[in-house]
Order: sequence, then structure tokens, then C-alpha cells
Amino acid sequence: MLITSLPAALAATCAALALCHDASSAELTVPGQFSSIQAAIDAAMDGDVVVVGPGSYAPINFGAKRISVQSTGGRAVTTIDGAGQGTSTVTFGAGSTLASRISGFTIRAGAGTGQWYYAQGGGILCPGGSATIEDCDITGSTSGTGYGGGLRMTGPALVLRRCRFIDNWSWHDGGGINVNIEATDSSEAVAGTTAVRAIIEDCEFRNCYSYNAGGLSMSFRDESMRDDQLIIRRCTFTANSGEYGPSSLFPSDARLSGIAGSMASHLLTVERCVFDSQTLALTAGAYFEGGHPLNVRVTDTLVTRGWVRRAVGVMEMGKSWLCQGVSVAGGFVDLGLNTAACPASEDCNANGVQDAFECVLGSMTDADRDLRSDACTCQRMDLNASGSIDGADLGVMLFFWGPVSPESASADLNDDGVVSGADLGLMLAAWGTCPA
Repeated sequence: MLITSLPAALAATCAALALCHDASSAELTVPGQFSSIQAAIDAAMDGDVVVVGPGSYAPINFGAKRISVQSTGGRAVTTIDGAGQGTSTVTFGAGSTLASRISGFTIRAGAGTGQWYYAQGGGILCPGGSATIEDCDITGSTSGTGYGGGLRMTGPALVLRRCRFIDNWSWHDGGGINVNIEATDSSEAVAGTTAVRAIIEDCEFRNCYSYNAGGLSMSFRDESMRDDQLIIRRCTFTANSGEYGPSSLFPSDARLSGIAGSMASHLLTVERCVFDSQTLALTAGAYFEGGHPLNVRVTDTLVTRGWVRRAVGVMEMGKSWLCQGVSVAGGFVDLGLNTAACPASEDCNANGVQDAFECVLGSMTDADRDLRSDACTCQRMDLNASGSIDGADLGVMLFFWGPVSPESASADLNDDGVVSGADLGLMLAAWGTCPA
């Protein structure tokens, strides 16, 4: 009996030890216990948390440690600075996993790792592993970086949330990010979401440049049969540029492609995103060489200029805004409710972001999908500022009926120079209590 029960006893002991290790995971403080982030990382064990106070710090290397490095004050006051240095600012070593995490920093990009024209990852480099990156600003890579000015990664899985890639530059691919997903059935997967390999959400790509794909460049060599591979959700792409502008090979905003070895069933999802630079390209194959088609679904997405370049297996598009002049080369399966509407350049809450973008991203309510905030629309029609559209507002409109004067301009809801039935129709459509 003792012999037969020994394996079970050993298993129970090992499980208890594992629990004890988790329970005893250490918190290492910088600059309290350690003078630098790297010193704390070197001392940390898997499961530990490195907590960093405000300040400016030197570049760091996680190795393959499954630890979290996070700031107490956030990105506004905590910087990891690699500017002017011939290295990547943050490096995740080969074998890192999604438990290797950084959160809450401004990461000032260096020149990247490697020879200057082929250097990789000015801001963040993750060769041969996975990483979780949250609440970071990655900015300022220079012409020294060859691939991935803000981020260069080759590995099975990526979680990227609430990050901003701004003013990054690279020679070859992905001024903002250049990610190659390489995975098999046994590879690490993203937990808690239908995105199996990568999720990029609530991120901004702005003023990034590269010869190929200014904002985002991602390719897939996933030999598993899992369908949902990538989700890009609530992201904005503005003022990015590719060397040759609006083409499928050199898009300004984003290029998603499958490369040899990928299965044809993989599904890429783009939802609630804004592409405001030039082109979103969905291609079959890195540079169209031997790649398998990828199935792509685009929903609730605004494309303001250029075109969507499609070279995929099946492309579905629904509830999206393709501003006048935007076309989809190669066609698509129409899921319905697509429109050619263009956004107005309104910013009623004066936060520096177009209301139309916030409506698409979901941070403003837009029930009628006119790319205008319902709350702001209602406030404009609330002529007596009572918080609701009612008979009192109707009385004000009727009083000002006719050609607009300086006193009656507020009642000209459609700005056509006259208070008329068209304005009355807009008021009646918005009748009721204004949303918060």
C-alpha cells in the first residue's frame, strides 16, 4: 500500500510546494530595494513582481523570466529610456511567455538590436517568445531600426492593450510594430478570449513610418487548426505612412498577411477600429510568396481614405463606414449596414479626439450610427438647456422660424441658413431626455 500510494503522495507534495511558491511570490521595489529595474529583474524569480516608482531608467532585459514589471505612477511619470543607444529599450528573451509582462511605462526607443539597417525592435524586442504589454507609450524610434520601430516580435502569442505607438520609424517593416506569429497546436495561446494567438485592443498607432506598412505589420505561420488567431479591437491608426503610400504591399496603416505553413481556416477579426491614414491591407503571403489565404472579418470599422486592399480567402465586412472614395479591392462578403458616410470633424467634449472616432471606438454613444455623439447632438438641440428635447424647445424653434439671424442661429440645426421643417424633423427625431 505504501508503494502504490507513494506517487500520489509525491504529487500532493509537489502541488503543495507549487502553491507555496505562488503564495510566496515576491514584490521587488525600485528604487526602494534595488537601484535599477535590471537589478530587480536579475534577482527576481518566476511569478515575482517588480514594482517601479516614478523616474527615468536604463534599458532592461527580462531574459525568459515569467515576471511582471509594473510602475506605481504610470507612463506619464515613469520612463525606460533607450534614446540614442544602439540597443532595444526593453528585451524579452527567447522562451518568454505571456506571463512575461510590462505595464505602465513610457518606453523611449533605441536603435534596436543588430546591425543598423537590419536592427530589430527599437522600443521592444521579443525574439522567439511571447509577451504581455499593457498601458505603455512606445515612442521615438529613429532611422537606425530595420524592423519594428516600436515593437519587433517573433513568437506564438502576444497581448497588447492600451498602448500607444507614436513617432516610430523603421527601414523595412512596421514602423509601429512588426510581429510574426509562429505557432503550432502545442504553442501558448491567449486565455480568456476568442483570440488564440494575439489580441491588440485599445491601442493607438500615430505618425509611424516604414518602407513597408507604417503602423502595423503582422504575419502568421500558425500550423494549428485553431480558427480565431488575431483580434484587433478599438484601435486607431492616424498619420502613418508607407514608402509608396496606398498599395497592398506598402500600406500606411496596417498589413495583415499569412505566410507559408499557415492553414487556410484561420480567422482574423478587426472590430471597432479607425483607419485614418491611407490603407488597410489584408494580404495572402508575406510579399505574396506562397502564403495561404486568411479569412478576415471586419465590423464596426471606419476607413476614411485610400482603400482596403484584399487578397484573402474570405473577407466579410459589416456595419462599417467606407468614407466616399474608399473601395475594397477584390470585393467582400457584405454582412450588411455598411455605408459610405464620412465623419464630421467635431470634438464636442474638447478632448482632442474627433467625436466620430470615439463613436466608432465605443467611448461615445451613437445609436443612430451617424458618427456623431448622441449626447452632443441632443445638447445642441436642447435650445433652452433643460436637459431634454420637449415642447419648450419646439416653442423656441417656432419663434425663430425663417431666415437665420445672429439671435436664431442656434435653432438652425442643420446649418443651412434657415430655420425650417428640416430642423423640426431633426428635433422630433431626438425628442426626449438627453443621454448623459
